[in-house]
Formats: sequence, structure tokens, C-alpha cells
Amino acid sequence: MKKKYFVLGASIVLASVASMASADSIMKPFNDKGYGTISGRIRSVTMARDYDNVGNASNSTIGGIIGYTTPVLAGFDAGVAYNYAGEIYDNNRTAMLWNDEINILNEAWARYNFKALGAPGTTLAGGYKIKNGQVFRKDDIRQKSRSLLSVLAESKDIDNLRFTVGHAFKASGVLQGDTAGEDRSEFNDFGKIFSTFDYAHPTKETFDDTDGVTWIEGELTGIGNLEVTLFDAYAWDVVNMIGTRITYNITPETAILAYGRYESDTGDMDSFEGSAFGASVVQKVASVRLEAGYFGVYDDGLKFNQFTTGFNHALGSSLMVYAGQWNAGSDSYYFKATTKIAASGTILYTLFNYNDADKDAYEWDLIAKQPVVDNLMAVVKFGMGRKVQDDLSGTDIRFFLDYNF
Repeated sequence: MKKKYFVLGASIVLASVASMASADSIMKPFNDKGYGTISGRIRSVTMARDYDNVGNASNSTIGGIIGYTTPVLAGFDAGVAYNYAGEIYDNNRTAMLWNDEINILNEAWARYNFKALGAPGTTLAGGYKIKNGQVFRKDDIRQKSRSLLSVLAESKDIDNLRFTVGHAFKASGVLQGDTAGEDRSEFNDFGKIFSTFDYAHPTKETFDDTDGVTWIEGELTGIGNLEVTLFDAYAWDVVNMIGTRITYNITPETAILAYGRYESDTGDMDSFEGSAFGASVVQKVASVRLEAGYFGVYDDGLKFNQFTTGFNHALGSSLMVYAGQWNAGSDSYYFKATTKIAASGTILYTLFNYNDADKDAYEWDLIAKQPVVDNLMAVVKFGMGRKVQDDLSGTDIRFFLDYNF
């Protein structure tokens, strides 16, 4: 009965915001007063998975984010963001969806801008905050983004150079649900994140309290048609990772991309060595962006991966990871295409990847984003995969409805 009332209430809320949606935020009257900025999102997520070797499950959640950022005063500002989601429907083995209930203050930070010292593009921030860069990714693929408890300095005051230096003490993940008694969406020590929560190495030793992750990343442009990004992350007592991303723009329509990273054990961790390499060609044809490439993972795999800290690579957003493209010893070949239909605002994205490692597997994903009215977006995601040698197949279907204000 409780869920029925929640479903009814959620439906009324979504219907109401859709009816009053406009190009401006519904908080504009308040935001224009200069007392700060209120913003947020209402999101409905419905998922259904059917794997031959696991089973099938489906559920729906509805949730929201409400955030506030103060005005800038003497170079200082601050912000908070509360994230909530409740399950309104579930069926069968919903643990395989990682789309559970959450209730968390996902952001609470303070920041100083060095404009008064002649550096308007340099900031120093501390607290709970989302960071979307090379080492950490926000991965907004359920009801919340990955967030860090960190101290972070960023600058773009030097021509053709952007850099970030920071230390993260804890992180909260994007997948909701318990693992070994710990909720992935809560702020957890990196010892748990790099061991208990690590799908790639579930049998590795569990690290107790660690001293977090210290990282640096820099993006250099202005060298002809070349863009180079370098990054390093030192997870104390676990692993060190160094990597690079390179883009060479041959013409405005054609580019070559390359990616590489290397990881090695540090501190209390047993012997570990892993690396990854990727290369692809991008070609724009009218309104369509095409990309074809290779991505391989070698040796022991990666500790900094899509499940632990996020993974920024041109391979793209796989719904299922059914082909095992992130596993140690994998060699993946992929093709993806993205386009936007100007008349309707529809965005279409498709990704196919084939892995010729142990399982001889492949996965195909299709994503369609459609604006409904101003600030209201509907998204449909479909994935299917197959492991040929094991004669196993799987499907993944997701539907999102977002209202941003």
C-alpha cells in the first residue's frame, strides 16, 4: 500500500512539472533575487535485465536532487546537494540491477576563487563534491553521480593549460545496493572501493583503512592540432596509476585518438601490474560522428576501473559490459556513431564492441534521447550481448524521464 501511494504521488509530481515546464527554471524568480541559486532534478528510472546465466529482474525508482549554491562573497562560495531515490516497483532478482533506494547528502562544499590575487581561473575547494575528470568520473547512470570527499585545486589561468591537483579521502559510488554489508552509494574508504566493490578482482585481498587517493591531471592544447592529457593517481597502500589521452585533429572532420595507462602495486598490496591501450579514428559525416577503434587490457587488469573510480575512454558507454571488454586479457574492437536530428532535437547513439578473448563475446547498445518539452527529457537505452562459446545471451532495457530545474 505504501508503494502504491508513492507511485501515485510520484506520477502527480512528474505530470505537474511537465505541465509547467518552460525554457526557464521554475526557480528563476528566486534565483534572480541574488540570494544564491537553487537547482535540481526529478528523475524516474525503470530497468529490466534478462541474463541466461543469472536470471531476470526489473524495477523502477523515482528520485530527485535539490541543490543550493551561495552567491560569491569575497571570493568564497559554497554549495550543497541532497540526493534521494525510492523504489516504487520491483520484480525478481533486483540486486542484479543496482538500482536501489538512496538517501544521501551527495555534495557539501566550500570554494575560494583567486580572482583577487590575479588568478580568476584558479579555485581551491574542499568537502563533498562531484568531480568529472580523467581519474574520477561522475557516471550519472542511475539516480546519483559519483562524489568525492576531497580537497581540490583547479586552474586554467595559464594559456593552453588546464590542471587539477587533489586528494580524495572517500568516495560514494553510482550503483545502489549492499556489497559485503556496505552500501556502494555511501561515502566509503578506498580500501573497500578497491577490493570489496571491485568486480574486476573480487577475490583479491580486502584493504582496511587507507589514506585515500592523491591525483594530478593536466590538459595541454595549442600545440598545432594536438591535444595531450596526462594524469597520475596514487592510491595509498593499494596502487599507482599513470596515464595519457592524446587527440590529433587531422582536419576539422577527422581525428586520431590514443589512450594508455599503467598501474602497479604500492604499500600493502600484493604484486599487481596492469595496463590498457586504446586507439581509434573519428570521422564526421554531415551531422553524424563515427568512430572505430581498439581497446585492450593487459596483465592483471585495472584497479582504477569503471566500477571503482570511473573510466574516461573513447570506447564509450556500455550498458551491460557483457563482452567483458574491461577484463584482464581482453582485446576489444568497437564501432560507435552519434547524431542529432535538428528538427526534433533527438539524439541517437549506438555502440558495438566485439571481444575476441576467452569468451568470444559481443555487445550492442542503442540510446535515444528525446526532449519532450523544455527541461523535460525522455531517454531509452537498449543493450544486448552474447557470449558465443558459452552459448549465453542477455538483454538490458532502461527508461529515464528527467525534469531539470
